[in-house]
Amino acid sequence: MTETAMNEKDFVNSPTGRLVPTRIHLIPYTAFVPNPLPPEISSSWEITKNILLAQQGMSELKGIGRNIENPNIFIRPFIRKEAVSSSMIEGTRTELVDLLAYEIDDQPIRGIGGSDPAESDIREVLNYVKAIEYGIKNIDRSFDEKYLCNLHKILLKGVRGQNTNPGKFRDTQNYIGKDPNPDLASFIPPPVPDMEQSIRKLINYLDIPDQYPPLVRIALIHYQFETIHPFADGNGRIGRLLNTLLLLKWDLLNEPTIYLSGYTEEHREEYYKLLLDVSKYGNWENWIVFFMKAVIEQSNDAIVRIKKMQDLKNEWLGRMEIGRASVNIIRLIDRLFVSPYITISDAEKKLSITNRAARLNIFKLIDAGILRPASDQKYGQLFVAEEILNIIRPRAIS
Repeated sequence: MTETAMNEKDFVNSPTGRLVPTRIHLIPYTAFVPNPLPPEISSSWEITKNILLAQQGMSELKGIGRNIENPNIFIRPFIRKEAVSSSMIEGTRTELVDLLAYEIDDQPIRGIGGSDPAESDIREVLNYVKAIEYGIKNIDRSFDEKYLCNLHKILLKGVRGQNTNPGKFRDTQNYIGKDPNPDLASFIPPPVPDMEQSIRKLINYLDIPDQYPPLVRIALIHYQFETIHPFADGNGRIGRLLNTLLLLKWDLLNEPTIYLSGYTEEHREEYYKLLLDVSKYGNWENWIVFFMKAVIEQSNDAIVRIKKMQDLKNEWLGRMEIGRASVNIIRLIDRLFVSPYITISDAEKKLSITNRAARLNIFKLIDAGILRPASDQKYGQLFVAEEILNIIRPRAIS
């Protein structure tokens, strides 16, 4: 979780868990096993203040989602922003624009973003999107072992980590660190028998309300999952994915319009340090305050972006003189808020119209300054709604 090696002395007197012996490649090491949730947490004004602000932000965001006439057209970019940010924490170099353009034709389009990422990186992020979509589709089922393992299987299908038993809890000791040498590991999670007990207890905790507000429980669950590290690979992404899914399952949001990983990615070192500090010193307060600040900042950010997208849509409809605009123009504008990249064949397919109609309507939007060419290729030319991109890009809102 940080670049320094795990020091057993830091964990000896931990109030949140215990040290146990383990082995990696037959060599003895010491692992950390967290106590079951919930912990005893002393209340403070700092925690209380940030919980109230986080709840207020979530409530306002939920209200906006409820009042949007067609929220589905605004949701897709938020899911993809979460996928990009969470994957960046794990080292992928895919920008949001790369992912959006890739999804048009299942292939990278060079020169769209600033880095021209490898297709393997884009596919990792796309798998995260598919895992979120699976999770949302099955949101009403129990978040049991099968549910978690299905998320994991989707996440690692055909990408880095596909050889580490996707869809199954690990059967060997793992460790966390940038160096392949276990001696330099920053943290060693529970051995397999303790991991199996710990993850079962965590799954049970998901179904049993306690004295803590739901947002605090999600912060506790995130720490616990990352500390248990039940999979051989992909734990960070699954843990962050669960944040979004629990917000939906516990009715804190009605749509996935928040991307907490954006805050985590921006404060990556602090994020890792605070998780470790819970294990070392039982410092729940700083971790919970950090998590609440993530909710506050990202809720406010999402509120601003959604309002800007609503205003932009209304401005475009006015620009096209909505009373005289065709139904296809209106549908095409809606489609651009789902994805600001489009080709003529994509419009033809998504709107179920003729190629000629797709071409005519796209060029009407170009004439109105809503679309512009995004690539120089003649066949399958890509067009982009730049004004939407300016709203949804990370850190586009100051």
